[in-house]
Amino acid sequence: MEQLQEMFGHKSRQARFEATKKYANARMTPGMHVRDHFIKMTNYFQEAELHGATIDEETQVGLILNRLAPSFLPFTTKYLLRILKYGMTQLMNELQMFEEMASANVFDLYNIHEEEEVPLVRKRKSTRKHDGESSQVPSAKKN
Repeated sequence: MEQLQEMFGHKSRQARFEATKKYANARMTPGMHVRDHFIKMTNYFQEAELHGATIDEETQVGLILNRLAPSFLPFTTKYLLRILKYGMTQLMNELQMFEEMASANVFDLYNIHEEEEVPLVRKRKSTRKHDGESSQVPSAKKN
């Protein structure tokens, strides 16, 4: 009986591999609520942990942020640039608040639009004179 328990009682590598593959390949689809994506990811983490994988909270937060829809790029950028450290509960609350603000078009107040491209370099105004005026620099007098 003990031999059978030793053979079948340990965590299967294949089951752990399949469970980790689920969260590694998961992506938030457009139109999906962030709460549903968050719950799906935490379920994948729990399944992987049941099969012997260990995933610390900081790694879980990073994986969730990495698999968000492109519309969450401003949130992810702010999180990374400010070197924030949210726990799972706080991350869920912040993501939901961001989603609500985005759906209420709060970002329009700040003229933030996803489809707009912001030029990195401003075009210089032409210094050329119009209406027949010469744009040449006067030459220096020779002595």
